[in-house]
Amino acid sequence: MLWIENELAKVLAGFSAVVIFALIFSLIESKFILPCHLSFPKKSNEGSKGNVLLRALERLRKYLNDGLNHFNEHYYAPTLKAALNNKITTIFAFSLLVLSAYSAVIHGHIRSAFFPEIPGRYGTLIVKMDSIASPKLSAQNIYSLESAAIAASKALHDTYNLDYSPFSKLLISRDTPQEIELTIELTEEALADIPSDEVLAYWKKYTGIIEGSLSMDYSLASEPAGGSSIVVSSLNRDLAIHVAAQIKQDLMRIRGVTNVVDNSTSGRRQLQVTLNERGIQLGIDQRRIARIVGSTYGEIEIHRLLEKGEEISVVVKVPSKEKKTLEQLASTPVQLADDSYVSLGDVVNLTFSHQADLINRRNYDEVIKISWGQTQSVISAEEVFDQLSKDTIPQLTNIYPQVKIARAGALAEQEEVQSGFKKAMLLTLLLIFVLLAIPLKSYWQPLIIMSIIPFGFAGAIFGHGLMGLPVSLLSMFGMMAMTGVVINDSLVLLTRFNQLHESGLAVKDALIEAGKSRMRAIFLTTLTTVCGLLPLLFETSEQAQYLKPAAVSLVFGELFATPITLILIPVILSFGKYKSQKSNISDNSIAVT
Repeated sequence: MLWIENELAKVLAGFSAVVIFALIFSLIESKFILPCHLSFPKKSNEGSKGNVLLRALERLRKYLNDGLNHFNEHYYAPTLKAALNNKITTIFAFSLLVLSAYSAVIHGHIRSAFFPEIPGRYGTLIVKMDSIASPKLSAQNIYSLESAAIAASKALHDTYNLDYSPFSKLLISRDTPQEIELTIELTEEALADIPSDEVLAYWKKYTGIIEGSLSMDYSLASEPAGGSSIVVSSLNRDLAIHVAAQIKQDLMRIRGVTNVVDNSTSGRRQLQVTLNERGIQLGIDQRRIARIVGSTYGEIEIHRLLEKGEEISVVVKVPSKEKKTLEQLASTPVQLADDSYVSLGDVVNLTFSHQADLINRRNYDEVIKISWGQTQSVISAEEVFDQLSKDTIPQLTNIYPQVKIARAGALAEQEEVQSGFKKAMLLTLLLIFVLLAIPLKSYWQPLIIMSIIPFGFAGAIFGHGLMGLPVSLLSMFGMMAMTGVVINDSLVLLTRFNQLHESGLAVKDALIEAGKSRMRAIFLTTLTTVCGLLPLLFETSEQAQYLKPAAVSLVFGELFATPITLILIPVILSFGKYKSQKSNISDNSIAVT
C-alpha cells in the first residue's frame, strides 16, 4: 500500500505503516523475549490443587486440547487422506468455489464500489435557488425546509417506535442569496435502528419540491472528495452544454441515480436583445439598439462642467421606477429615419440566458461538469458510469467527435487508485516470491504457497456478500493484509513437509503427517485473528464503518483459506516428483525433477 502514488491511498497507507512497525516489534519479541519466557521451568500442578480457578482453567485447557486432538485424528486426517486419493476432484471443487465468488462480483450478485457508503451522523440538504428568486421567496423556503425536516423526524419517530426524536439538532443557513443549506444530526438510536436510505426517503418525501430551486442535493453518507461526476469538454460551449443535457437525461433514467446537476446553469441570468427581421427592414442596426438599451437602463453623459478645477459630468437617466419591468423596456420608443417611432419590443427579440460567473477550461476546451448522487444499495457510481459507457457516451462521441467525455471526481480517483493498486500488488507478489524462494531453495514451492492467495480473495468476497457490504477499496487493503497471514500458514505446512520428507518418509505419508502436526498452529492462528476482529465486525459507530470492509476481508479470507491450506496445499504438493531423500540431508533442501 505504501507503493500506491495517490493522495487517497497515502492517507490509507498509514494503516500499513502501523502494521509494519507492529510486525517488526513482534519479530524482535519472538526472537529475544519469548525464548526467555519459555526458559523458565514449568511449575508442578501441586500448587494449583487448592486453587479452584486454576483447577477449572486446567480442566478447560485439557478439554479443549482433547477436543482438538480428536478433531485432528478422526475428522481432519481422514478428510486429507480422501482428498489425496481424489486429487482432481478436490482441485475441481475448490476451483469451482473460487470461480463462483468472482462470477458473483462480475454479474453483480455481490456488489462492488470504489468507496463504500458510510452512514453518517450528519445529513445535509443544499438547495440552489434561481438567480431571479427574490429574497422573500428564499426566506419562505427556509421556513418550509425547517418545517419539513421536523415533520420527517416525527414520522420516523412514529414508524420505528423510537424513544427520542431521530433528528436531535437542526441547523439552517443561507451563505448566499442563491444557496440554502440545512444540516441535521441523528441520534445514536436513529443510527442503530433506521437505515440511512429510509431517513433520506422520508426527508425527501416531506420536503418535496422547493419553489424557485435549480437543484436539491441530499447527503447522509460520507463519500470521497469530488463525488460522482464526469466532464464534457469542447471548444464550443453551446455544443458542450447540449451534450451535457443529453447525458443528464440518460442519467435521470437510471434507477437509483438522484440529484443530477451540472454547472452550465450556474451564474447570473442575463437578458439578450437581438434585432429581428422587422427591425432590419426598418434600417435599424444592432449598434443603435445597444445604445438605446444602454441609455434606457443606464445613463447618458451629455456634458462636462469645470468647477473649481474639478470636472463634473452631467448625465441623463430614466427614473428607477420606470425601468423595473420587461414591459417597460419593450415599450421604449425607437426613432426611425423618417422621424416616426416604434416600440423597442416590435423590432427586437428579448430572451433570457445564464452567463457563467466562472468558465472552466482544459487545454483550451470549455468544460461542463455533470454531478449526481446514487443510492449505494441499488447502484454504485462505477455501475452508473459503465451503463453510460455502453450506449450513451459512444453514441455522443460518434455524433460529436469534437466533444470529449471523461471521468471526474471520485471516478477519476478510482481509475488512478486501481492502476496503482495493480502495480503495487505485482511488486508485492514478486517480492514475496523472492523472499520465499531463497530459504526454500525452490522455484515451484513458492508458487504453491502463493496459490492460496486467490482462494483467500474468494473467501473475502463471500464474506462481503454475507455481511451485505460491497467489495470496495477499503476491502482491497484488508485483502492485502490477509495475503501475508495465509502465506505464513502455507509456509508453516510446507516447511514441515520438507522436513518429514527429507527424514525418509514417503511423499503421501509426509503430507498427512505435516498436515496433522501443523493443523493446531494454523487453526489457532485463524481462531485468534477472527476473535480479535469480531468486535469490529459488529461495531455500529460511524468510525468503525471505515475499517469494517478491511476486517471482513481479513476474517472471511482467513476462514476460507484455512481449509484450503490444510487440504488443497497438500494435494498440490502431491503432484510433485521428488528424489528419494536420506535422513542426513539438511533441512529445507529438496530436489525436484
